[in-house]
Amino acid sequence: MFGKVDCREVVRRAGCKAVSQAENADNERMGAGKKAVQYDGEFVLTADDKKDFGEIPAESGLKSGKIVLRIGEHDEITGKGYGEKHIERDNRASQLRKNGYSNARDFVEHIAKDYDTIYEAGNGTVFVVKHDGNEHIAVVKLEKLNGNNIYDVKTAYIGRRDFFRNKKKIWDVGGRSPPGVKPPSAFSGHPNKGDTPQERTTSNT
Repeated sequence: MFGKVDCREVVRRAGCKAVSQAENADNERMGAGKKAVQYDGEFVLTADDKKDFGEIPAESGLKSGKIVLRIGEHDEITGKGYGEKHIERDNRASQLRKNGYSNARDFVEHIAKDYDTIYEAGNGTVFVVKHDGNEHIAVVKLEKLNGNNIYDVKTAYIGRRDFFRNKKKIWDVGGRSPPGVKPPSAFSGHPNKGDTPQERTTSNT
């Protein structure tokens, strides 16, 4: 004879099993996130210990350059900053974890290695975007490093699907830019009317 079945205990165990399975799925998705983040001076390295997270080619209509991520900084009072520290601030870090990313390195690498589209962002920056459910977005700015072009990641975040509805598209990977769309002057080297010469080195996003 079996004793009485405690329904509440059955439900509890089933719930624990479901949570455990979900956690395992998250851990599998994180993949490289299990490896500690490494650095080379002020630069964050990829999971493969490389400084280059990806590349923007000349065929995009922009100047070619490698995508890099600096350690950066974040000001808790103003909310401004750039780089890894800015991306990993408390509320953003929580958002990344909920979407399966343990840190800024893994998130930026996910975008930079396999992005779909580039949009104009203004002030000499562009949005590098991977359409992956919601929009996975890195905001990068062209800079010089030892005489070479680099695209420094100022911030990265997950945006709404309709975020780019009214944004100017610069390049579709594997496709062509829409007719009449010109690259931002900070990249092309030819100032356009209304452009501001002031550089933005920090971000609130």
